Parts: sequence; C-alpha cells; structure tokens
Amino acid sequence: MHHPKFTFKHTDETEVEKMIRQLSHATAVGVDGISPRVLKSAVKPLSIIISKLINKSLDTGVFPDGLKIARVSPVFKTGDRTDPGNYRPISVLPTISKLYERVAHQQLSNYLNKCSIVSNSQFGFRKHHSTESCCLAMLDKMYKQLDEGCLGGVVFLDLKKAFDTVDHSILLRKLKSLGVSDLCEKWFHSYLHERMQRTKVDGVCSTDHVVSHGVPQGSILGPLLFVIFINDLCDTVELCGTSMYADDTAIFYMAKDADDLRLSIQYDLQSISYWMSENRLSLNTSKTKFMMLGSKAKLNNVPRFTVSLNGDPIENVESFKYLGMTVDNQLTFHHHIDKVIDKTSTKLGLLYKTRWLFDENTALMLYKALIIPHFDFGSIIYEVCPQYQLHRLQVVQNAALRLVLLEEMTCAIYDMHERLNMDTLATRRAKAMVKMTYNVLHDKSPAYLYDMLVPVSHGNRHTRATESGELAVPRTKTKYGTYAYSFRGPLQWNLTDISLKAAVNKIQLNRLIKTSWKS
Repeated sequence: MHHPKFTFKHTDETEVEKMIRQLSHATAVGVDGISPRVLKSAVKPLSIIISKLINKSLDTGVFPDGLKIARVSPVFKTGDRTDPGNYRPISVLPTISKLYERVAHQQLSNYLNKCSIVSNSQFGFRKHHSTESCCLAMLDKMYKQLDEGCLGGVVFLDLKKAFDTVDHSILLRKLKSLGVSDLCEKWFHSYLHERMQRTKVDGVCSTDHVVSHGVPQGSILGPLLFVIFINDLCDTVELCGTSMYADDTAIFYMAKDADDLRLSIQYDLQSISYWMSENRLSLNTSKTKFMMLGSKAKLNNVPRFTVSLNGDPIENVESFKYLGMTVDNQLTFHHHIDKVIDKTSTKLGLLYKTRWLFDENTALMLYKALIIPHFDFGSIIYEVCPQYQLHRLQVVQNAALRLVLLEEMTCAIYDMHERLNMDTLATRRAKAMVKMTYNVLHDKSPAYLYDMLVPVSHGNRHTRATESGELAVPRTKTKYGTYAYSFRGPLQWNLTDISLKAAVNKIQLNRLIKTSWKS
C-alpha cells in the first residue's frame, strides 16, 4: 500500500516547555544526573535551547550519543534468584532524551493514525485503546459465534523477549515501507545504532556494553517502534481472528465442525511460525497455550485435540490469564472471580491485623487504594459470570466496610454503604459500563467497538427512543449472545438517565454520575 512521505517537522520552545512541565518529579535520574526538577527550575531559557538542539538533530538525522546510554537495574520476579532470567531489567534513560523522543513519537504516531497504518487488531500503546477494550473486542466476536452454536479455539502466543530481540535492519526496512523519508530513516538508524547500557547492582555499575538488538527499554519511542515491527504479523493470519496488545497475541477461530477448527488454527500457526523466522523472533512453545471454547455440553461432546508449533504440541488448557483476565474455556470468568477473591481477601486480612493503627478515614483510604482496584479491573468483562459469583465479591466488600466502620455482622449493609458514600459493586459495574459506552460513542475508544453500537432508528419519524439516544439491542439465541458487549452495552445505556447521555464531555459525565445517578 502506498503511503505519503513522513518527514519530521520542527518543534518550538512552546511545545518543549509544555513537555518539560509534564515531566514527573518521580522519574528516575539517568546517567547524565539531570532531573526533571532541574529542567523545570529554568524551564523558559532551557526550552529555547533544547528546542534548537532537537531541531538540529531532526535536520541532520543524528541522535546524540550521550543520550543513548541507559542504566539498567535488575528487579527480581519469581523463582531461583541465581537465574538471571528471573530478573526484569528496569532501564533508566537521560531525561533530556525523552524530550527528543516525545517530539518524534508525537509526529510518527499522528502519521500512523492519519494513514490508518496500524492494524485494528493491535490495541497496545495506542490512544483510546486499552487491555479492557482489547478483551471486549475479542470476546464480543467469540460470544456472537458461540451464540450461533459454534465451537471455538484460541491460542495464546508467548514471544521470547520480543522487545529485546527486534532486529534493527528489519525495523528500519519496515519504517521505510511505511513512507518514512530517507532523512527520517537516518535519524531512526542513529537513534537505534550503538546504544549503550550499564548495569547497576547494590550501588556498583558495570562497564558500558553495546546493545545491538531490541527497542530501547524505558523509552518513549520503543513501544511504538515495536508496534510497527510486529504490525504485519496480522497480515500473516488468514483464517483466524487476531487480538494483540503489543506482544501479547492471541489467535482464535470459531467453527461448527471440530476438524475445521483444528485445521484452520493449525494452518495459521504454520504461517505465524514462518513470519517469526523471517523476522528473527521466536515463540516459547512451552508457554504458548491452546484452549477450546464452548458451552459445557458442547465441550463434553467434542474429543479434545491438540495443535502444534514446529512439530511440538501446544498444551491444551482450561483457563489462561490474558491481559490480566483469567479466561476459562466456557468464557464465564469463574476462575477470574476466584483469583479476585483470593487477592482481596489476603489484603483485607492485612488490613484487619493493622486496623487498630488507623482512624476511619485512613482505613477507608487504604481500602480504596488496596482492594477496590481489584474489583474494578475488568469488571465490565467479568460481570457476565453467574450472580452467585458476583455476590461472593460483594460479600468481601461488605466485610471490608464493616472493618472500616468497626461494625458488627448485624449492621445493615445499606446503612454501611450510605455512611461511607460507597456504591455497591453492581452499581460500580453499571457506572463503568456507561462510561465505556459513552467513550465508544464519542470516539474515545477503538472503531471496532463503535461499529457494534447502532442507534435506534424509526425511519424519518422522531420517537422518544431516538430523542433519548437509545441504542438497538440485538436479538440473541442463547446466554452467550447476552454476554457480548454489543448486547450489554446498549442495554445498560438505554437504562441510563438522558441527562448523563447528553453530557458534553467526560468531566461532565463523571460529575453527573456522582450527583445524578439513579440505581
């Protein structure tokens, strides 16, 4: 596909000053020793100087060597502490380098969006995209096909150190194919070439080592460059659907026939294997998983089968954690509820042991900071699970409110919520759904979600439904159809007060939800 040429444009002191003011004081200081606080202390004169330096870099296609040195600190994850593979490298770059990168990132990102270059299947590091919208889009497709009586299969791919193994020559070639000018390509080559890193452990630094592969960790541009690098993987997948959040990739296929399902997934896995080889990336077969999808009856009537990758069978699992959500083979999220309850109950236990140290306001603040986020994360996704499962979550919240208020079991649940001005979890989920649908309708979410929502239409006649902004609720055949966002979103939206739907922006919407919500 032909794209117009991408060339860098000059920045100015106003744009650079804005970027400096937006730097967080919590940002770690790089090897240059210059902190955001130092830059902000003389922001006016420095923004003039830095803007001229950035423009000189863009004009000459040279990224300064002094800004390509990273300090890496290894952070332990899990497992054997003597195994280097069990440490996550945290990379800190010079603060000024992030200003250079921010200018380039904004211009390249705008170009990619204007030309619609990034695949609709890619949700990572893109404006108005999130892990939540990624899961909603994928699950909506699955639920609709399950509603038609199909069987499904999904493969969760695990790429080995994908960000660290990007081949620079291939990346530059892909940038060129997207319309990047010769001068811009020279700048990106300079940005990637001969980057250095030093490792710091217990206050001791290693000597500098050249980084010959990968996109810079801890950088502004790195994630966007990776998205460009992996973008054409979607073109390789011919039969299956694709869901991507950066390198977290899943392919899925739905079919009435089990043999068709197996052969289609296997065909695309072969294509993916070839793409990986061509792009010098590799898949971790032991961490790549396959899961069949369907109702309990459907799964019981179909023999379990496996698919393979380069001749190695992929493990068939009944649940898998994808983008923070534990997905099970019936797409009911009961395993996810179990994990949420485990996490929240553990933190509630810690709060119980230390409750005597805090007053009521502090205890409530700790509850909101430590426990509520676990209930809220993915709530509009997991709300499809049975009511008894959702009630288990509410039981945990009720226990937490009793602890905050130091009340007995006999205290009325409604009174506790009123006294602390806390919503029930069901109300929180309903509000989250309204906010999501508002964002979708106002172009603050991926286009695919917008395409799911159809306004109620009665030809040329104006009715109360059209005036109130109601959305069409699709007909369904089974419970799976009612699980789809394209069903649940419009249903909740139509129950919402018209004043909320008419909000002019998200700020007004949030204010109205606080003051005018009707349960």
